[in-house]
Amino acid sequence: MNEVVEGVRTTPAAAELARTHGVYMPIVDTISDLLLGTTDPEEAIHSLMTKQLKDADVVVLAYPMYNFSFPAIVKAWFDSVMLKGETWDMDENGFKGLLTGKKALVVTTSGGKYEGPMESYDHSSSLGKTEFGFMGFEVEAINAGGLNME
Repeated sequence: MNEVVEGVRTTPAAAELARTHGVYMPIVDTISDLLLGTTDPEEAIHSLMTKQLKDADVVVLAYPMYNFSFPAIVKAWFDSVMLKGETWDMDENGFKGLLTGKKALVVTTSGGKYEGPMESYDHSSSLGKTEFGFMGFEVEAINAGGLNME
């Protein structure tokens, strides 16, 4: 199984995704049953990404702001790893993150500066912090803003 997983990680598409987005999101189809004993590619992808997240002590997620929020691939990643019973759950007190004791750093870039009266437009950093926090992470965010002000 390790050879199969390593083979998927080194395919050109997966390698490019990891290089450009810093996240490993294999798009598998017919080999998904070899990876995790499932014939459902979506289940295989979710399981692999969730395992990576659960195994990490520290996660650094860097992305540009797109129209006040984060790119679709980042949303897809969060949607894939935010699984009830795996990364969060509910009890009589409400929601609880299951990934406590872990840290996340959200690093965003933006063309404009989202400070002062414009701060409420920055849904990119706040949503990243909210998503990680919901899963139990201790989260910090850094924004490199004003990169396209000329």
